[in-house]
Amino acid sequence: MQPMEHNRGQAYALEGIIGAIIVVSALVLGLQAVDIAPWTGSQTLDSSETRTEVADMLAVAEDAGALQEAVTCVDDDGDPHPDVAATEDNVSELGAILNRTLESQYSYRIAVGVDGTETQIGPTPSLPNTDTVTASRTVVLSDTDPVYEVDPQSEQCRPAGTLEDAGDLYIDDQHGDESLYAVVRIRVIAW
Repeated sequence: MQPMEHNRGQAYALEGIIGAIIVVSALVLGLQAVDIAPWTGSQTLDSSETRTEVADMLAVAEDAGALQEAVTCVDDDGDPHPDVAATEDNVSELGAILNRTLESQYSYRIAVGVDGTETQIGPTPSLPNTDTVTASRTVVLSDTDPVYEVDPQSEQCRPAGTLEDAGDLYIDDQHGDESLYAVVRIRVIAW
């Protein structure tokens, strides 16, 4: 009788290695399908829902006249007043609307665009490395529209003349002799 060779150990080792590869592959594929955001605390942005909320907020602000007030409420230098879009200690209706709508859920930045240049109004946090959404609205200004300044006693934007009578503003008269003063775009970036 011949002695039996023991090659079964190699077959069992090979079977174990192949089984381990299959289990590890299944774990890798399974982990790719799992959203770990609820456990890590990170928040994903539903861009269509957020864009709709921001656009709706701009529509409400436009209907209330808050956008026009926000772009024409200036400080002593003719620049946008720094608190015009602030949610705390707000000086304008736009700040109050932002406080009621976006502040509790999103961070945001607001810019006024005139002739291809943008001026930040309100707080200007740095943009994040995550998804953002943008919504914008156009505001048409005429020569007879009021310019606002912050009243030191009430700390609110109050009319202080008209655009045609105003001195040096960050918004220039784009149409000279016409009654149209300027067309500005308000852009909100939220995240």
